[in-house]
Order: sequence, then C-alpha cells, then structure tokens
Amino acid sequence: MARTICGQGCFVACFAVCLAVGCLALPAHAQWSGKGALGYVMARGNTDTTALNGSVDAKDVAGNWTNLVGSSMLRAATSGVTSAYRYEGHSQSNYRLTEESYAFASLRYEHDGFSTFQHQAVLAAGYGYKFLDTPVVKLAGEIGAGDRKSEVRLTGAQETDHVGRASINYEQAINPLTKLVDAWNVESGPDDTFMTNDLGLQVKVSAKLALSVDYQVHHHSNVTQLPGTVVYKTDQLTTVNLVFSF
Repeated sequence: MARTICGQGCFVACFAVCLAVGCLALPAHAQWSGKGALGYVMARGNTDTTALNGSVDAKDVAGNWTNLVGSSMLRAATSGVTSAYRYEGHSQSNYRLTEESYAFASLRYEHDGFSTFQHQAVLAAGYGYKFLDTPVVKLAGEIGAGDRKSEVRLTGAQETDHVGRASINYEQAINPLTKLVDAWNVESGPDDTFMTNDLGLQVKVSAKLALSVDYQVHHHSNVTQLPGTVVYKTDQLTTVNLVFSF
C-alpha cells in the first residue's frame, strides 16, 4: 500500500519554493520568456482519484549568455492515500562559443517520495552543440560531467559520486499550429543511472495557449523496495495539459 507523505498544501509550497530558488538564479536585468503547463485529473465513484502535474520553464538571453531555469511537480492520490509525489528544480547557464556550440554549467535537484533516494542533486558542466536550428527543426545535444549528492531513503545515508551527463533536445514543427518536442537526459554514476524522456505533441489554440499530450519516462537503475510499497525502476506518465506562453 502506498504511504501518505504530506498534504496538498505542503506539496504546492515545496513546488513554489523550488521555483522561487530557480528564479533567483536569473540576472536582475532578465527579460522573462518561457512557458508553463498544468494538468489535473479528478475521478469520483468506487475509487476516488486525483492527480496534479505542472511545470514552468523560463529563458533569458543576454549577449553570449543564455540562462535557463525551471521546475516541475507531480502528485497523485487514490482514496486519500498518496501514490505519487515528486518535485524537481533545475537551472543552467550557457556561454556561446560559436553560432552552433556552447559551454554550460547546470544544477538539478529532485525530491521523490516513492523512490530509493529521498533526493538527488547534480552539479555538472560540459559542452553543447546545435546540430539543427531552423524555424522548422531544432536539434541540440550536450555532454558533460559533474558530482551528484543523494540521500538514501531507508538509511538516511548521504552518498556522493561522480556522474557523466548527456542530453538531447529535439523540436519539430509539423505545421504552423502543431509541433512535436522530445527531451532526453541521462545522469550515470557508480551508485545510480537516472534517465528521463519527455515526449510531447502540442497544438496551439491561440497565440499564448496550447493543448499538449505528454508521455514521460523516469528510470532509476538502483531500486530498493520500501516497507509497504512496491518500487519500480521505471515510472511512466501520460498527461493532457494546458500550456501557456509568457
């Protein structure tokens, strides 16, 4: 049986704090642009189910620097018992080397109420390259290395290891109103290999609003079974979201 972690108010507060910390990483002169997404499911009857997910991503370009910051959240409950609880915050600064290449430094923090690790924080740096950057197709890849700090849920032990980090970001405009996006990321070290893939199809309904169908995969190679729960190496999530640009 899933364990109750905390209430909705606690979850939203953690998400807000995570986003606020990320926002502070932006320069004071930053001109915000970006997007947010929100999805909610409520079912009532023989089984009461609620699910809330959301994300915010912002971008600022100043000279040779591009600053990225964002946060995401997920919470689901069945009959009042929490079955999924996760929030994540990330920031990255890119320094342009050429029109196609850049150096980056990144920070990512994730808390998951139902994984082997209470939290993981990764600080990394590396090299990125834009293979395609047109109005129709965008494709960029990154490779780097860094350090990861994790807290093991069962024992509270703190683990630090070196990791390799790689990512691929793809965007394809199918027509003026529809586009396909895919973001793949992996962080691999001796203690754990963490991989995510976010695939989405977005359809514009106005200049600022769109609807999206998203399929997300989260995978940890290191899994420890927790008392009263069944922990899987791979989580899959399909959502329908309202996306807004700013």
